[in-house]
Amino acid sequence: MNWSHLVISGNDHPGIVLDQLGVDNIERIEIVRGPASSLYGSDAVGGVINIITRKADSTQTTAASEFGSWGFRRYNLTTQGKTGDISYFLTAEKKKQDDLEYKDPRTGQVKTLDNTYFDQEFVTLRLDKELEGDRSLSLQFEHTDGEAGFGGPLKSDGTVTYPTGYTTTKNNNIALTYQWGKDRGANDLFRFYHNEYQVIDYNSLAANYDLTANGVNWQQSWKLAQNNTLVGGTDWRQEKLEDHESIDKAFTTGAIFAEDRWKLPHEWTLSAGTRYDNHSQYGGKLTSRVTANREINSTSNVYASWGQHVKNPTLAQLYSNTLYWKGNPDLKPETGETVTIGLNTELGDGTKLQASAYHSKIKDALDWRWQDWNGDGNPFTKYINVDDEERNGLDISLIKKLSPPMECIGRLFLRKNRIYKRANCHSC
Repeated sequence: MNWSHLVISGNDHPGIVLDQLGVDNIERIEIVRGPASSLYGSDAVGGVINIITRKADSTQTTAASEFGSWGFRRYNLTTQGKTGDISYFLTAEKKKQDDLEYKDPRTGQVKTLDNTYFDQEFVTLRLDKELEGDRSLSLQFEHTDGEAGFGGPLKSDGTVTYPTGYTTTKNNNIALTYQWGKDRGANDLFRFYHNEYQVIDYNSLAANYDLTANGVNWQQSWKLAQNNTLVGGTDWRQEKLEDHESIDKAFTTGAIFAEDRWKLPHEWTLSAGTRYDNHSQYGGKLTSRVTANREINSTSNVYASWGQHVKNPTLAQLYSNTLYWKGNPDLKPETGETVTIGLNTELGDGTKLQASAYHSKIKDALDWRWQDWNGDGNPFTKYINVDDEERNGLDISLIKKLSPPMECIGRLFLRKNRIYKRANCHSC
């Protein structure tokens, strides 16, 4: 469900809005640090967050609700089941919050910040069919539907800037995946997918965009030797942007990739990969990466990686046309390389340390800037290219487990037609 862009207000335009992602169907989240251009795409500059959805392993249904400040309420239903070689996992969620409140510093009175509400709905469905051997078929569907006001910030007279402004968004993502090779630890797959996203800003911006994407992925692994595995495949993706007025643009990207992995003596592993992407507007680009990892012991490892990236301008960056955001059709692709080093270790007594640092050198970096006035009293923004840019980063994480996890708190259960309540238990 990854997007190279979303048309939303703000200057980040992330690939996916994480607060619109349900978590009940997530099995685990993997973080790949450093450039990962060969397998995950040529624009994987500094790392990849890989979200793996959950597959049903039992038959059960749970419901939950939460309530909080400013009229916050959340209702959730999760149900899963398995019959023979067929399983399903369904989640549904409704989340709402009224307008925010604040204390006026001049009068001390509590006032309502008008038009700051939100109302969101989420539905996910996963169907799995186990086939003969180590093969399987999986259908996944995700839907989000939301509305949110953006009344703030406050003006000098105490009123909000956009008293009637609000945004509606809709997401639909569907994918059909055929997998094999699981018995030998491989992630071989063939996938068709369709993504669609719609946003409408109801205020002076008057933004009304539809984004659609269709794609095909194939990934295959080959065991070349006892300690050598080759992973390769192809990607094809088409994206289209429409604003129902003047914009009707599309991109197509095809790619072929390969990554070779070796297990070396003294607990070293080495992987080297390359990827060729052919963009319908910007032509072909080759990116490569190399990663080395050394396992010091069962709880510690160090790693280093070098990789190249190419980030092509998005359709919105090139052709967007709203009152405050103008496209720049003269944008060039961003290119660069990144070096990353890192350490993972356990210090004992439930304490874990993770540390990494990176350095990037980028040419024609994509940046978002306010521009000159239109002459009507309104500034506008657009993307530009920065000739040369360097980025440096350091991340240190120290995790300490303070107590054993609680597996259930205040759970109701049924036994012989009588309801019991068990609270503050370590196991049920």
